Amino acid sequence: MRKISIGMIVLALAAITAGDASAQVQSQGPTPNAFAPEISTSASGYVRLPADRAYVDFSVDTRNPSAAEAGKQNSLRTVTLMDALKNAGVAQADIVTSGYNVSQNYESEGNRSPRPAGFIARNSIRVTVAKVENVGRVIDAGLAGGAMQVSVMQLGPVDTNDARRRALALAVADARRDAEAMAAAAGGSLGRLIQLTSFSSPSPMMREMSYNQVVVTGMVAGGYNGPTPFSAREITISATAMGRWEFVPGLR
Repeated sequence: MRKISIGMIVLALAAITAGDASAQVQSQGPTPNAFAPEISTSASGYVRLPADRAYVDFSVDTRNPSAAEAGKQNSLRTVTLMDALKNAGVAQADIVTSGYNVSQNYESEGNRSPRPAGFIARNSIRVTVAKVENVGRVIDAGLAGGAMQVSVMQLGPVDTNDARRRALALAVADARRDAEAMAAAAGGSLGRLIQLTSFSSPSPMMREMSYNQVVVTGMVAGGYNGPTPFSAREITISATAMGRWEFVPGLR
């Protein structure tokens, strides 16, 4: 009978264990280098869209020593304004009340402290204009109907998702080109993408433009009999992309 010593068994077990450990390390592959060089860039993309709608805000102000009378007079003038807008082709559904207020009015003379001077009632009406080319005619109708002040908010398309994605694609492409240029200037090349993030601006609201009766009267006196001029601007959709890439050093 062969004798097997305890020492031989221990050596055999150690060899098997070492073999398993070696196989396990090899199956995991090389450990990534946490200090490998990287290149980070950011860029923005822009897409322009035509404005296709606008909000026109009208306000009617009335003053009276009595708060009740100020409100009553305001109601009559507001009805006249709304009728004028509807006669100009504005649908009832596109006319809404955006604000109403009755408050104490104050007046001051010289260095004297302000003193109560009756009440002021203000009714604000918002009109949605689906075609920006009709904004001038709507302004004229509102002023002729008794509006004391007009302001216009020009808006872009309702759906800007497609434009936002195109802006993102432009931003990513530009960021990658910058990263490639940096890698080449450093004597290497661009490796795999590590991280890519983005930021898109909210749907923009265009400038506000104000008109009043004095402006329109001046244009008519100057010989212009057309609608109030209104020039629509393009809407800019922007997006920013930020990327990180591995830097692959060149051969020395």
